[in-house]
Amino acid sequence: MPTTHRDSQGFYRVLMLNVEASEEQVQLAYEMLSEMAPEQAGATRSEIERAYSVLKNPASRATYDRLETMPVRPPRKWSLKMIKLNDPRLLAACVVLLVAILGLVWVPLYGSRFRSFSAGDQLVDLNGHAFGTIVQSDERHTFPGGQSSEAFLVEISSTKELRWFPAMDLKAACRKRR
Repeated sequence: MPTTHRDSQGFYRVLMLNVEASEEQVQLAYEMLSEMAPEQAGATRSEIERAYSVLKNPASRATYDRLETMPVRPPRKWSLKMIKLNDPRLLAACVVLLVAILGLVWVPLYGSRFRSFSAGDQLVDLNGHAFGTIVQSDERHTFPGGQSSEAFLVEISSTKELRWFPAMDLKAACRKRR
């Protein structure tokens, strides 16, 4: 029996019928269950008699159907078809997603490029430990491998050694002391 309708008192269930069953089907179901033993029928004799007495009479059946059986709506499943392209909520969701991507992915990876250092700045590593002090900056410093790029000369705090660091490496690994 399909479960597309609610049968609050269970009359259709007792007679093993669908809500759309004809009068003849009600009569045949009653006769079949009357001949069975109660344990085979799945209901007591009084339940079968009560269900049959309501469903055999067209007027009482119509009243029962109107008051006690209602179509059960299946739970609505979410799908992409439910989203309209002109829905402002879609635009808001896209903006939130874009901000989240920028905030959670781009800024930690590339946000350090916007850091600026100048001579005299004291630097700490990303954990807050002292790294050193910038002594000088050079737009085109040539490193031992022959590469040239922007660089900073740093006096390292622990050893007081002067050492050149590529600007991008220093910006990614350090920040100004507050």
